[in-house]
Amino acid sequence: MRVAALIKRIVLEMLRDKRTLALMFIAPLLILTLMHFLFNGEKADLKLGVAGVDEALTDRLDKAGIVVKEYASADRAEETVVDDDLDGMLIAQEGEYRLVLQNSDPLSAGSLKMKVNQTIAAFLQSQQMKGQAFGNIPKLQIDTDYVYGSSKSEFFDVLSPILVGFFVFFFVFIISGIGLLKERMSGTLYKLMSTPVRRWEIVTAYLCGYGIFALIQTVIVHPCMP
Repeated sequence: MRVAALIKRIVLEMLRDKRTLALMFIAPLLILTLMHFLFNGEKADLKLGVAGVDEALTDRLDKAGIVVKEYASADRAEETVVDDDLDGMLIAQEGEYRLVLQNSDPLSAGSLKMKVNQTIAAFLQSQQMKGQAFGNIPKLQIDTDYVYGSSKSEFFDVLSPILVGFFVFFFVFIISGIGLLKERMSGTLYKLMSTPVRRWEIVTAYLCGYGIFALIQTVIVHPCMP
């Protein structure tokens, strides 16, 4: 009962402190939004594995600024992409192309997909001009698969779970520390210690009281992630 009374007191004090509530719930959203724009940069040195791809197309990919690594077989393409730390793997079979993207960094995956599509389109266009005389007109058809995530994934999605945990811990830790320090400076903590309330009850009450706000903060921040 004493722990429940302390938890109720902590919750009521927090609800009356509008500035602390703003720091706990609004500040993480602003910081996460800023970090979302901060991390939206581009990555260089895209690495692409190729299997069964025409040598002329391989040269075009290399000239497009892509580091190309040739493979004799396309078996276990997903495992090869992960094991060799490739951004993707391009596989050519019977005139059709399949692109496997690792997608651990959605920005790199998107950039690689765009470059590969542009390069293949230019290559097929040149082949079309040559093949018109022979009646052989290649068509652009690329199937794209993702090892991680999907085509809608963004780079910030990789950091979101980490940042949610960090900010919830950081702000609740700071605010609970400030609250406990305020109790000590105002003399309330000493008054509590002179009552039958034990130390573990005070610690438990603070853990539970601020834990409630940490849970609320997590529920608010997580759906609002960019």
